[in-house]
Amino acid sequence: MSLSADELKQTLSEHHVAEAERLHEIATEDVSISIEAVAAIKHAAVDILARFMPGDRLGGMSTADIIQLFAEKLFWNEKTGGLLLCSELGDGAYCLPIPKEHWTVSHKGVFH
Repeated sequence: MSLSADELKQTLSEHHVAEAERLHEIATEDVSISIEAVAAIKHAAVDILARFMPGDRLGGMSTADIIQLFAEKLFWNEKTGGLLLCSELGDGAYCLPIPKEHWTVSHKGVFH
C-alpha cells in the first residue's frame, strides 16, 4: 500500500484529524524540529515500531533513522499550525503530531 499525499489527507480528514484542504504537504528538508519534539517522536515511534520489528533491531536504530522513517510525508495543519509526520507501516498509516511551537520552516537557502 502506498498512499499519495491526497489520499493520506483524505484519510486524515475522515478520521477527524484535520480537514483535507487545510493540510499542506511540506518537504522534510524544509522543517526544523525542537529537541523536545525529537525526544517525543523517538518515544512514540519506538512504541509504534515495536509492533512491526523485533526489539533488538529497535535498539540499533538512531534517532535520525527513526525520524527519517516517520517523515515519509509531512503536512502543515493550517488550522492549528501543527505538523504531522506520517509514515506507512504494515497495513496502515501512522501520523505523529508536532505542536506549532515545536517546529519551524528552515531557512537554509541563499538569498540573491
